[in-house]
Amino acid sequence: MSVTIGSTPSSPWLLLVTTTCNALDQLLQILLHEQNLLTHNQIDQLAGVSLRKQQAANEAEAAGEQLQLALQHAGVTPGTDVTVWFEQHAPEALETWQLLRETARQAELYNRSNGLLIETRRQLLDQFVSQLASARGDALSYSAKGRLTAGGSGSLSRDKI
Repeated sequence: MSVTIGSTPSSPWLLLVTTTCNALDQLLQILLHEQNLLTHNQIDQLAGVSLRKQQAANEAEAAGEQLQLALQHAGVTPGTDVTVWFEQHAPEALETWQLLRETARQAELYNRSNGLLIETRRQLLDQFVSQLASARGDALSYSAKGRLTAGGSGSLSRDKI
């Protein structure tokens, strides 16, 4: 979904909006990959994705802050309809602005959905551990090191259950 322009945009507004849109699209692509890993139970690959996601989120946030600062310097105040502002002051960037808004909406939805998938997985794992403890007749609990301790019978690694 990245915005590609044959040459460097001549409009500074188009350049700013395109840069922000591309940064946000990179984050969206990582979120889509993360969701694929979550839904296909490829949990071992999530650590690397999490680091890339954080880096992409930081880059998208920085690009968004630059765009917001430029809009503020141009006199755009909170409450201003930015779409109308682009129509009047930088129509060449309007289409990319609308793409940016859609990309932001999708990234927010996928991020929320992925968070729910992770939370559901955690709850299911906790239920499984609780059921396992009940079946054994032991009270399992977590130690400070993240290991499961079973009523006095030693410890278990959560990852080995």
